[in-house]
Amino acid sequence: MNYTTDSLNQPERRSLLQHILKACEGKFWLIFTCSVACIITVAAVFWILDHPYASNWDEARYVNQSYQDVAAFRRGGLGELLRVLVQEDRPRPPAFRLLVLPFTLLLGPSATIFRLVSWASWWVTLGFVYLAAKRIAGMTGGAFAALFLALCPIIIQPSMRFYVDYPLYVAVAAMLYFLFVN
Repeated sequence: MNYTTDSLNQPERRSLLQHILKACEGKFWLIFTCSVACIITVAAVFWILDHPYASNWDEARYVNQSYQDVAAFRRGGLGELLRVLVQEDRPRPPAFRLLVLPFTLLLGPSATIFRLVSWASWWVTLGFVYLAAKRIAGMTGGAFAALFLALCPIIIQPSMRFYVDYPLYVAVAAMLYFLFVN
């Protein structure tokens, strides 16, 4: 059925609006949360593409370590990579380097690729938070939890850079989700 606002009278318009509202009932906050996250993502990707190099000494060190990981893998395979991961930078867990490794081997190492992988993990974190809160408080509660996390600057800023934080966010959110599954 083709609806145009010119061909509908007032009661038909009301009926159409009620039908649309009924179809979206309970999903408003989820749609709103996804819209906000998409807007934040557009801004973050513009920032990432506008700053192709490491923006501080901490990030520069992590980028250099990832370059070394790629070189070690190309030089000696998995054994050499494991040796480098175990012997160098012992105070930090290597998850942030391991999660980005497939992308660097496929696309080449660059700070932009590292940051985009970190930002993609922000979306995975939001998904796990939504699913965990949905189990506890329903769809609206899950959307609010994801919205709160999506708007939290202390989560946004490290996720836009290649820091050690992004795998931790995913791990904690996944742990909460799997804690509340059945």
